[in-house]
Amino acid sequence: MTNRAIAESVFKTFAGKEGCQHIASNNALNGIMNLISKYGCSTVFEVGIGIGTIPYALNEYVAANPGKKLKYTGIEENAFCLGQLKQNLTGLDKNFDYSQFAAIDMVPQAFYDLLIVDGANDSVEKIKRLCNPSGRTILFVEGDRKGQVDILKKMFDNYIMFREVTNEKNQDYSPFPKNEYIHGYTVIIINPTGSDKSYRFARKIATSVKYKMRQMKK
Repeated sequence: MTNRAIAESVFKTFAGKEGCQHIASNNALNGIMNLISKYGCSTVFEVGIGIGTIPYALNEYVAANPGKKLKYTGIEENAFCLGQLKQNLTGLDKNFDYSQFAAIDMVPQAFYDLLIVDGANDSVEKIKRLCNPSGRTILFVEGDRKGQVDILKKMFDNYIMFREVTNEKNQDYSPFPKNEYIHGYTVIIINPTGSDKSYRFARKIATSVKYKMRQMKK
């Protein structure tokens, strides 16, 4: 099963669950899995697990890729979300190592390959200790969270950034407004290599083309 197929299936499943109003988009789920595939990420940290859309998708990703192992750690303190997580994250694959904490201060010190930002600003301000100071770290900001992107940009000196969008619109089953474009996301790469910079250049061109296509449709 492709990353896109997993993303579509998981999004459709969670779009029918209670609390779906703030789930990660199918575009974001696909983007996260594509980054994991491209960079060979084995450790993932998420600020704000919500009702579990992203870890559920990553569990499906591991199950669909024999030999792939993934260690996922996330934080969530909302009582409603904690109740939903107990229902939504059951029967996880043996190669998907899932850990959950109430706050970022409780997370043991470790460096993560990929950090997903989908939570409160006070937690975002504390993620620097989870980023490798001498190696690549990928930050993924779901949706249109400019405030959190600005916080992250101030935390690091050596980084590149690009925005990813899609020209697909929300389907009828989506909890998001119909006839609006599916949410995009922002990728920030800390301590990038030359190949990372080339990748950023290619992605910025692709995004620019998509924006121009939107204008042409008006």
